[in-house]
Amino acid sequence: MEIAEQTMIKDLFASKRRSEVKIPSEKQLATWNIGILVDYVKTKLSPTVTLSLEQLQLKTILLLCMSTMWRPRSDIGRLQYRDIIFKKDDTGGTSSVRIHSRNPKEGPVKSTILGELSDEDMCTNSTSVKPTTVANWVKTAMAEAGIDTKDYQAHSIRAASSTKAVELGHSIQEERITFDVGVEETKIGLGTTTNTQVDETTTENVIHPNPWYKRIFG
Repeated sequence: MEIAEQTMIKDLFASKRRSEVKIPSEKQLATWNIGILVDYVKTKLSPTVTLSLEQLQLKTILLLCMSTMWRPRSDIGRLQYRDIIFKKDDTGGTSSVRIHSRNPKEGPVKSTILGELSDEDMCTNSTSVKPTTVANWVKTAMAEAGIDTKDYQAHSIRAASSTKAVELGHSIQEERITFDVGVEETKIGLGTTTNTQVDETTTENVIHPNPWYKRIFG
C-alpha cells in the first residue's frame, strides 16, 4: 500500500486541514458591479443592427450569462442548436425562445424562456465553438469593460448578477430558484419588456421568478 493511502496518514492530513483557519481575501468576500458590464454592452455592443456576427454572438452570450446566471463554460458554452427552440405567433413571427441546458451541474435538464426577439433574421452558420471559447469571450469582454480578470474569472458573472438582484430587493430564495440550486423544478421562465405571450405558452412546470433583470438592463 502506498504511504499516501494509509489510514493514519490520511487522518493526519485531514486533522491538519480542520485545524487550519483560512481567512478569505478581500476579493473572495466581494464581487464586482454587474452594471460595469451592462454599460459595456450598451456602449460597445449597441445598436444591434450595426454589429458583426462575432459581435452579435458576444452580445448574446453576455446577456444570457447576466440574465440567466448560468455558467459561461459548462452551461452557455455547451448549448446546442437542437436546444434552442423558437415559438411562432399567429403571424409567423418569433414570440419567444426556449433554451435547454442538457447537463447542468445541478442535476436534471434546466430551461429558460426568453421573450420576443426584435431581430427575425437568423444566421444559417452551424459552426460551433468550444465551451472554453465562450468563457474566454466573456472574460475578454469583462477585461475590456474594466473588470480585473486576474481576480475575477468569467464564472464570477453569476455572483455579480446574483448580488445585484439581492441589492434590488429580491430574496435569497428567489436567487436559489434562478440559479437552479436546491429546488425540484428546474425550468426557469424569464420574460422581457417586450414579452406579451410567454406566459400563454409555458408549461405548468415552469417557474417565473421576479424579473429583476429588467431593472438591471433598463
